[in-house]
Amino acid sequence: FMMTPYRSEAYELAKKHDWAKLMNVTYVTDSGWYFKTQAVQEIGENVVLRATYQRTEKNIEKFTSLLPFFGTDYGLCTLIKPQITFNSSLEGVPFNDLIQNYSRIITPGIRLGKENGLSFLVDAEVYDYGFSPQRGEGFKLAIHHHMDQPIMALSDVDISPGFVTQLSVTPTLTVTTEEAKRRFTPDERVCYFDEEFKFKYLPDQMYRYGLSNCLFAATYDTILSRCKCVPFFHTIAYADYPRICSGKSLYCMNTILSDIGSHTHVRDINGIIRPCYSPCQDQRNKLAVTTSVFPNQNTFASSSSNGEFCAVLKKIRSTCQTDKKVTLSERYPGICKLVTKYGAALCHNEMDEYYHGTLGEYGYREKNSLMKNKTQIVYFIIVLIRNKISL
Repeated sequence: FMMTPYRSEAYELAKKHDWAKLMNVTYVTDSGWYFKTQAVQEIGENVVLRATYQRTEKNIEKFTSLLPFFGTDYGLCTLIKPQITFNSSLEGVPFNDLIQNYSRIITPGIRLGKENGLSFLVDAEVYDYGFSPQRGEGFKLAIHHHMDQPIMALSDVDISPGFVTQLSVTPTLTVTTEEAKRRFTPDERVCYFDEEFKFKYLPDQMYRYGLSNCLFAATYDTILSRCKCVPFFHTIAYADYPRICSGKSLYCMNTILSDIGSHTHVRDINGIIRPCYSPCQDQRNKLAVTTSVFPNQNTFASSSSNGEFCAVLKKIRSTCQTDKKVTLSERYPGICKLVTKYGAALCHNEMDEYYHGTLGEYGYREKNSLMKNKTQIVYFIIVLIRNKISL
């Protein structure tokens, strides 16, 4: 799915893979639990149901760019760089090319108001959770510079299912003059300009010099030297250390990752060990978080015009066609039967065709039956959302 920006092409490519042969590849067999956890995912499944940026909506059903491709210390996550992710002229660019070749074209800018911000509807599917060391349900979210490696253990925000979560971002800029750059060395001013420090395993086209990048690189170097393996979520050093962390080396990796932030020296691209300093030019974001219960049960059933109700309903109908219907039906008996029979008619954009084009006069009798069941369907969906969906 990372090879093409289009979901339809990705499904065709997936059908051509010889999975039996792939499972014999050392890269896969050595990677342990990571590939096992991926194996239980539905092919191409996306936790993001809707996403908009500055009133521009991303076509989730058509494109693959919001799938969890990006590796972090918590695993694979969805990486959103709004200025390029929602750029219509870049929709035909695969994820890898988009992140590697276009990150540096993003220019500074600010737009006020939440209507000009990023909004997305996400599905936690808590009815289908397996074992996890995490004590809560929902999502981890980090807001960071577009050329930083997010360190989730240090900067994550918990997003709980069943709530609208609003994050207000207030940036603070740090500027160092050219005169200070010429007059003082990095050790004297205790900061680096971007061109003064290049990482070996963080490519320049994707990453800037930043403190979080430096701390991540220092931790990454420690894993390479002590565990003699590369983390599954960041395999750029695989050519030098051709082994994915698993077994004892996975334990070694996790032990070091749990102490991320305490490793403060790293080798640069020339092999010189240097201390981690703050960047001389930087932007730090202060977050304010507010929440409210989602959805509003008095208006949600009639919100097909804004797409949230239909997006959730469509996801439930899709889930009812997979093996996840077992755990879904255990939690909410009868829901699959109801949404399969009546779901297509609950969204206004499908109603006219359903009533008139498909069923003719019978459609009016079916409509009466639908209205009788609508209350139960909406109740099911709202209860389900309160336990698994976040905005």
